[in-house]
Amino acid sequence: MGLFPVNDYCEIFDGLWGYNPLLTAAALSCVFFRCNARSCLLAAVGAAATFVVQFALRANMVLVSGIPVFTVPMVLTSLVLILASDEAGGLARVAEPSYPERQAGWLGGHRAVPTSEEKAEAEEEEGNGTNGSVKEEVSTLIRISMTRVYPESVNHVNWA
Repeated sequence: MGLFPVNDYCEIFDGLWGYNPLLTAAALSCVFFRCNARSCLLAAVGAAATFVVQFALRANMVLVSGIPVFTVPMVLTSLVLILASDEAGGLARVAEPSYPERQAGWLGGHRAVPTSEEKAEAEEEEGNGTNGSVKEEVSTLIRISMTRVYPESVNHVNWA
């Protein structure tokens, strides 16, 4: 606790000093970059930098003007560090920022989740996916859930 440069320890206990660094670490390690050792190292550097930026903004915004910093430290630090790259290609930016499981291919037995372009191509191959089957599926699901909740009223509803 002695390492924190604040006099008001309630800010620490409320989580104000850990929120922005945590958001920065998550954004850098597994949202905008592929999750690997280099992106995790970048996330640790980003979390430390966010702490410093938050302290500077707190001194100028919160204590002087009473304006809360919200997530400005995370945004500033993340934007600067997103521009980072290396020659070896270890910090590979993802083409489509998304959740970590999608980027790692952990879903569906280690298959990569299709991108939005691949989904659009698949829908075009199926005939644009605009047939009435979706409406029928939704109607069936509603009917099943209503049967479980209100079994006596299902027979009186027009499902067409």
